[in-house]
Formats: sequence, structure tokens, C-alpha cells
Amino acid sequence: MLTIQPLNGFILVREDETPSTVARFRNSNSDVDMQEPVTGRVLGLSNDQIFFEDHLEVRKYDRVLYSPTNVIQVEVSDHQHIYLVPFANLLAVFRADTKVPQEV
Repeated sequence: MLTIQPLNGFILVREDETPSTVARFRNSNSDVDMQEPVTGRVLGLSNDQIFFEDHLEVRKYDRVLYSPTNVIQVEVSDHQHIYLVPFANLLAVFRADTKVPQEV
């Protein structure tokens, strides 16, 4: 069995097989050539968890939205690829809201 442990701020991601359900990405600045963001599942982190702004963390098996620029593709088998994504490329983490908002 092959084990891949990402290092130095990289996250190991498996791209979702189905097209993203995220709304279409629109580039407001036509001078910049940007690729459409991609969704995937986190398979491994360079640490057990990585924190954003002291309140949001990225964990193994989270669904994430990331920019595909500077991503390194790793071929695991003939038809299976995983990706090493720089932490800076993460755009969002998708989570089911488990708390019911209370009205003020």
C-alpha cells in the first residue's frame, strides 16, 4: 500500500468525480487569466489540522474549494490521480451547518 504524506503547507486532495455544484465562477477582471475553482476531498494534511483565522479548521475528509493553479498532480494508478494543493490555494471549506441559528 502506498502512503503519501504532504509536507510544507501542502494538502493532499482527491478531486470530486462529479461536476461541482458551486455556482459558476465569474472573473470580474478580464485582464487576468484565471482557471475555474475545483472541489475535492482532503485526504491528508501536512499537520493533523490547519487553522484559518482562529475559528475555522481544515480536517481530513473535508470538502474544499481550491484554485487549480500551482497544483501538483500525482498519478497513483493508471486512472487515479490525486493532487498536492498549496494551502494558499484553498478558497473555501464546505460543512453542513449543525447549529440552528437563533433569532435575535
